[in-house]
Amino acid sequence: MWSETIKAAFLLLAAVTVLVFQGSASAEVAALTLRMSAGPQTDIQPGGRVDISCAFDPPATYIFWRFSSNNGVTWNKLALCHADSGKCSLQEQFKNWTDRLATRVNGSLTLWNASKEQDGVYECEGIRNTDAAKDNRSITIVTPPAQPTVTAADSDTATEGSRLNLTCQSVGGNPPPQISWSVRQRSQTEYSALDSMSPVFSWQPPAQKFGSTVASVSVLTASSANLAGIVCHTAHPLANATSNELLIKVLYAPKLPRVASQRAIAGSSVGINCTADANPVAKLTLLKSNSTLSEASQPTLLHSVPSVTRNLTGAYSCLASNSIGSARRDFSLTVLYPPAVQAPSSVMVREGASLQVGCNVEAEPPPFTVNWRHPGSGRLLGNSSQLLITAAARTDAGEWTCEAQNLMSPSDGREPRNGRGSATVQVTVQYPPGMPVVAFTAGTSVVQSGSRVALVCRPSLLSPGVPEPGFSWTIRTSTSTRVATGPALTIESTGLEDSGEYACVAENSAGRGPAASVSLTVQQPPRWLDDSTATTTTTTTSVGVGSFALVCAVRGRPACEVAWSRNGRELDPGAYSVSREFDPALFVTRSTLRFVGPSRSILQPKDNGAYGCSAQNSHGKITRTFNLVVKFPPLIQTSTTKLALDPAASEISLECEILAQPKPKVTWEVGSNSYVSNVSQDTLTPYKHRATLFGVRSHGRFTCVARNALGEARHSVDVVPRGPPDPPTNLRMLSPPNWDRVSLSWQPGFDGGLQASMWLRCTPPPEGRSADEPIRIEHDSSLRTVAANLTNLLPATNYSVVVFARNQLGSGSNSAELRFTTSELAMPTVTGLRRDGNSATTLLLDAWPAGYCLRVEAAASVKKSQTQQQQQQQKLDASERQWRQVKLQQSACDAPSDGRLTGLDLSTLTYRLSLCLADRLAVCGPAATTENMSGFPEVSSLTIIIVAAFCTLLIICLVAILVFFCCRNRPLASKEAASSGDAATSAARASELDSPPARRDSRLRRHPEPDLMASTYKSFSSGKPYAMVSPHPSLTSTDETSIDQTNKVFSTLLSANHPIVGNNNLESGSDNSGTFLHPGRQRKVIYEVVV
Repeated sequence: MWSETIKAAFLLLAAVTVLVFQGSASAEVAALTLRMSAGPQTDIQPGGRVDISCAFDPPATYIFWRFSSNNGVTWNKLALCHADSGKCSLQEQFKNWTDRLATRVNGSLTLWNASKEQDGVYECEGIRNTDAAKDNRSITIVTPPAQPTVTAADSDTATEGSRLNLTCQSVGGNPPPQISWSVRQRSQTEYSALDSMSPVFSWQPPAQKFGSTVASVSVLTASSANLAGIVCHTAHPLANATSNELLIKVLYAPKLPRVASQRAIAGSSVGINCTADANPVAKLTLLKSNSTLSEASQPTLLHSVPSVTRNLTGAYSCLASNSIGSARRDFSLTVLYPPAVQAPSSVMVREGASLQVGCNVEAEPPPFTVNWRHPGSGRLLGNSSQLLITAAARTDAGEWTCEAQNLMSPSDGREPRNGRGSATVQVTVQYPPGMPVVAFTAGTSVVQSGSRVALVCRPSLLSPGVPEPGFSWTIRTSTSTRVATGPALTIESTGLEDSGEYACVAENSAGRGPAASVSLTVQQPPRWLDDSTATTTTTTTSVGVGSFALVCAVRGRPACEVAWSRNGRELDPGAYSVSREFDPALFVTRSTLRFVGPSRSILQPKDNGAYGCSAQNSHGKITRTFNLVVKFPPLIQTSTTKLALDPAASEISLECEILAQPKPKVTWEVGSNSYVSNVSQDTLTPYKHRATLFGVRSHGRFTCVARNALGEARHSVDVVPRGPPDPPTNLRMLSPPNWDRVSLSWQPGFDGGLQASMWLRCTPPPEGRSADEPIRIEHDSSLRTVAANLTNLLPATNYSVVVFARNQLGSGSNSAELRFTTSELAMPTVTGLRRDGNSATTLLLDAWPAGYCLRVEAAASVKKSQTQQQQQQQKLDASERQWRQVKLQQSACDAPSDGRLTGLDLSTLTYRLSLCLADRLAVCGPAATTENMSGFPEVSSLTIIIVAAFCTLLIICLVAILVFFCCRNRPLASKEAASSGDAATSAARASELDSPPARRDSRLRRHPEPDLMASTYKSFSSGKPYAMVSPHPSLTSTDETSIDQTNKVFSTLLSANHPIVGNNNLESGSDNSGTFLHPGRQRKVIYEVVV
C-alpha cells in the first residue's frame, strides 16, 4: 500500500514540476528505457542461483518488483526500490524470502538457494518523472517427475472391436514431462508404438505447479492384442522414466484356420484336426451334414477314424463357439473306392428294335473307362455305360458284361491304385405275335336273346410270337371293357347287353399284336323294363299336382316305338307333352307323358281316364294301360243363374251339371226344404255327373248342393218371370287403344227369358254417327263373352263407352262406364307457305307426302283500319271465326307440281291450311294460316348470321362513339354545374323538359355521372321532388321504379308525354300520381338516352 502511495505522490509531484517548468524549461528530457536480462540461466534446480538485471536509461527514480506464480494471470507486489534514498524493501508477504532473495536500487534482483515457491514470472518497472518502463522474465525451478504409473480407466478387459481406455500419471515434474506410449505384443520382448491399435491420445497438464501430469490413450482392441503389455514413458530435462507394464485382456470370438479337405481310400485311417484361437476358450464341435460327430472344450479337437467307409464321404464342418461368438470351417472328406457295377440280370428286346441297356457304375473317383463285352461273339463296345444296339438281331442274344475301371489317388501322399468292377446281363431277343384268328362255333353272329354263343381265338400261323402269347377279349361299345382272358369265350345265355364288337388280342412280353374282331348282334322283342307282366295299373292322385307324369320304359332291339292314347283315342297335343329318351347302351326306350302343355300346367279333373302305352319293334308288340284316377271336390259347371218361367208352360226342369271324383251326392234346396236328386254318370266321362229337378212351377231360388269326401259345391238358380235384360258386366279393353280403334269385351247379363240383342253407346260418337245413335253389336248368344271392335275414332280424344241389352220387353240398364283416351297420331304440317310475289290470288307451298289431302278453309281477314288493340283481339279470336272450307281448282289429294294454289282472295280473306288423311278427311294435322306467313322469299341461315353480325358490329361502334363524347364532355359539365345558380338550373330544367329529344340528349351527355352509360342523372334544386322521366314519347309503361339516394323506391318511370311532366308539375311539388313525390329530400331526374 505504501508503495502505491509513494508512487502516486511521486507522479503528482512530477506532474506539478512539469507544469511549473513547462514554459521555462529549455532542455529536452530523454525518454526512460529499460534493458532486462537474467542469468546465467533461467531454469534452475532447487538451491540454485539466478541474477535478474533491469538497467534503466536514464536511471529510474523508483523501481517496482512484482511476482506472478501463474504466468501473469495475477501479480503480487514483491519489492520497492528508491534511488534517492538508496533503499529497497520487500513486501510483507515475501519477508520469508529475505535469506534467498535480494533487490538493489541499481535494478538487480538475485535468487539463491532457490525453492519451488519461487518458480514464476518476475517483473520490474521503473519510473522517472512522468516516464515509466517495465519488463519481465520467467524463472523455472526444475524438478524431476516421479516414476509414472499406468492404470485402466474401467477395466483391463475388453471385447474385440471395442476401445480400452488407459491412463498414465506422473507426479512432481516441473516443467511437466512429455508422456509417450508403447506396447509389447504377446510372446514378444520388444516394445513398439501403438499405431496398430488406432490410438486416440489426450494429455492433461498439472492443475498446479509440481502437481500430477495425466495422459490418456484409447486403443482399439483386437484378438492379437490379448495379453499384450502397455507402458508409458515420461521425458523430462532432468530424467526419463518408464511406467509399470499393464497386461490387457481381449475377449474375442473363435478364429478357425482353414481345414483342408481329404481324400482317403476305403479301409484306410483318417484323422481330422480342428484348432481354434479364442478368448475365452471355445467349444469345438465336429459336424457331418450338420450331425455332431465329436465335441471338445479345448483349443484343439482331434477326430480319428481307423477305417473309413464309403458312407463317410460328405461335407464336414468344424464349429467353434464361446460367449463372444462362433466360427465355422467347412471341408470335405472323399472316400475313394473301386467301381461297383450294377446292371439288370436279364433284358428282352424285340427283334429289329433298338436295344439300350445301362449299367449303373458307382466309383470315386468316377471311372475313366466303361466297356461292354460280348463273350459269345468277342465284340467289345464302349466307352459308355449304355449298351446300345440300333437293330437287335437274334445273334445279339446272350450274356453281355459291363466292365469299369478307375484310378484312386489319396491325399496323404500314398501311391495311386487302380480299381475294377463288372456286371453281367442276359439279353433275350423277342418279337410280338401277329393277328389271331377269331371264329364263332355256331357260325352266325346274329342271335336271339337267351341263345348260347362260343367264340375261339387262335394264334397266327405266320407269326405266333416269342415267347408264347396269351389272349384277352374286349367288347367295344361306347366304352372298352375287358371281359375275359384265354383262347375261348362262352356266353351261356345272351342278352341285349352282350351286343357289340368282340376283339381278341394276342400279347406277349414283346408287345401286343393287332386285334381280330367280330360283331355279335343280340336282338330282343319289347319287354317292360320293370319285368312286370301286368297289363293294367291304377294310379291315384289329386287335382292341382304340377309335376305329375306317366312313364313307359321298355327294352328291345331294334329300338321300340312307343305310342300313347287316352280312352282309346289320340291325345290332345295342347294338354300333354311326350318326351322320348333312348339309351343305346342298354337299348332302353323311355317315354314320359307329362300333363302339361300350352293350355295347362297342372292336373285337371278331365285327366281322369285310361292311358294306354304300346311299344313295338320288328320282333313284337306289348301294351300296358294306366288307369288314372284324379280325385277332386265337386265343381258345378252350370253357369245359368236365372231362368224365366214361361206363363204358357205349366212347369220347367232345372239341371245341375257336376264334375267330381269320387261320385257326389246332390240335393236341391228350395227355401227351407231339401230334396235329394238322382245323379246320372256320363259313360264317356266317368267324373261328369248330372242332377235334374223336375216339375218346377213357381218362382224362387233353387240351390244345387253337391258333396263328396273332398268337399262340396253350391249353385243357385233364380226362377223369375220374363222381363227386360240385365246389364252386361266386366266391360274392359282387350288391349291399349290405338289412335282410331279399340278392342272391347264384356259378359252379357240375363236375357230376361227372351232373345236379346247387344248395343253400344260411345260419347263422343265415332265419325259418321250421330250423338244419340247407339251401335248394335252382332254376337253369338251361346258364348259367355262378347268381343267387339270400336272403329272410326279420332286421335288423342277422350271417349266414354257403355253397353246394354234389349229384348221384346224393353232395354236393360247400362253397364259400368269405361273411359279411355286414344293415342296421338303424328301428322305432317303445311310447310313453305308464302305469297307468290305480289299476287293476291296465288300461294306457294311445299309438296306434301302421299296419302294426305290438303284442306283449305277461309275466314274474313283483319281490317287495316282497325286499331292495334282491335287487331290483336281479332287475332286472339281467330279460333272463334266462322271458317268455311274452300273448294280448290285442282285436286286436294295430289300435291301441285309447281307448288301453287290459285283462285284465292288474299286481299279480303284469311286462309287456314292443314293436311288430312286421304281415307279419313276428318283427321287433320296442325293448321298454318296466311296471317303469319311472310311475303319475302326464304333467307338462308348463313345470310341471317352475316346480317346479324354486321348489325352487332354497327351497334358496338355507335356505343363506343357515344361513350367517347360523354367522357370528353365530363369536365365541361362539371365546370358548368359549378358556375350556374339555382335560378339558372331551374330555367335550364324547364327548357330541357320542353325541348325536343335531340336537345335533351345533348344536355344529358354533359352530365357527370361516372357509373352510368345508358342513363344520365340531373339534379333539381334542393327541396324539389323529382321523377324518373323518359324522353321517349312512346314509353307509357309505369311498371319500372327508381331508387333515391337512400336506396328506397320513390317513384315510377314516366314518359316525356306524361301529364305530370308535360305540365311542369315537377317544379311545383304537386303529387298528381300519388306515387313519386317526396318533398324535403334531394331528388334526381333520370333521363333515358336512346341511341
